[in-house]
Amino acid sequence: MENVKKFAYYLKKSGLRQTMRLVLGHVWGSVRVLLFRSGANLCWNAKALEVASALAGKTVMVFTPSVEWNFLFQRAQQMAHSFAQQPDTAVLFLTTQRHYDSFFAVHAVEPGVFLINECLANRIDQLTRDARKVVSCVYNIAGVPLLAHYHSDQLEYEYVDDLTVTVSGTDDLEEKLRIHRQLLERADLTVATAKKLYDEALQVSRKVVFAPNAADYAFFSAPAEPNPALHKAAQGYTCVLEYYGALASWFDYDLVRAVAERHPDWLWLLIGKKIDNDMERSGIERLPNVRYVPSVPYQELPGCIACADVMTIPFVLNEITAATSPVKLFEYMASKKPILTSDMDECRRYASVRIYHDADSFIRLAEQALAERNDPAYLAQLEREAQENTWSSRARQVLDALQDSEKKELPL
Repeated sequence: MENVKKFAYYLKKSGLRQTMRLVLGHVWGSVRVLLFRSGANLCWNAKALEVASALAGKTVMVFTPSVEWNFLFQRAQQMAHSFAQQPDTAVLFLTTQRHYDSFFAVHAVEPGVFLINECLANRIDQLTRDARKVVSCVYNIAGVPLLAHYHSDQLEYEYVDDLTVTVSGTDDLEEKLRIHRQLLERADLTVATAKKLYDEALQVSRKVVFAPNAADYAFFSAPAEPNPALHKAAQGYTCVLEYYGALASWFDYDLVRAVAERHPDWLWLLIGKKIDNDMERSGIERLPNVRYVPSVPYQELPGCIACADVMTIPFVLNEITAATSPVKLFEYMASKKPILTSDMDECRRYASVRIYHDADSFIRLAEQALAERNDPAYLAQLEREAQENTWSSRARQVLDALQDSEKKELPL
């Protein structure tokens, strides 16, 4: 019944073709899960001893499955990477292997970070038997049932989205919110990415830290060659406005249209994955000075940013964006590009960010950004705030907070 409801929902929202693509993707994902689970069990013995040796004597951060490693390199992956850079710390990153991750059993994706098929959660104790400490990291209730399959010394709960919004409309809403409340109450440490989430957690949780998203400063601050295709597309325009990320219901297509129509000499570069049919319905791709580019690999983002004059986050203001800490905000800072965003709480707190309220103020501030893009004082401001918001500093903040937290055993 639940699958029938989902089919009807997507059929109404996205049309038959897109819905059938989703169905076929779901079927193929199920086949992949069976394939990699079988391979994981067959290859376990060859991998286990090697990984257990690498984890010995270390604090091991176990990430329950929330997103596959090779899907998008965002908060979960960035934090895993940064934890592994800290002294005597390693990561086990559980993954469904439904669409993007391809390996059997356990795979060292980089020094100190091991991907592991979620079906092997009940074997984690073999890997961590000589670890100094095991910390479970749960992102927005994802993978909670797996906590019962292995021993943890501590639980860190990453509260990264407003669940009352993101799970609304689902049949099991109350059950998901119950799990969320239980995590808030029982976690040794709750990490909130937005002030709204922090204030909520503070009423319930034993210990809360405010740790917004961040950026890999070294990666985004390094000089980058402009993407050739985008650089060519930008020729002849007096200003290039750029956004990368999801193109979904929270993106302000009306704002882009208004600015593009009033400034035909400005080019919009919109890079990312279309979610549902919102962008098609907006019709903005038909405008000659709006160019859509499908998602690019993470490694190519600096080359895309190098083509822009002003980096933007044109989101509508709603319950979702009120609790959003955009990763791209800090990547823009590290790239030393002027930043223009809508009036989101988590953007307003940074002095280097210019906040618009409507199309008129957007245009005025974009003109100001063009004037100050080479201003030493503004560039120094971007530099300072970028260096204050790195993934390395976030990882250290979490580890320091966990150091002071009381030990207890899981599962929930």
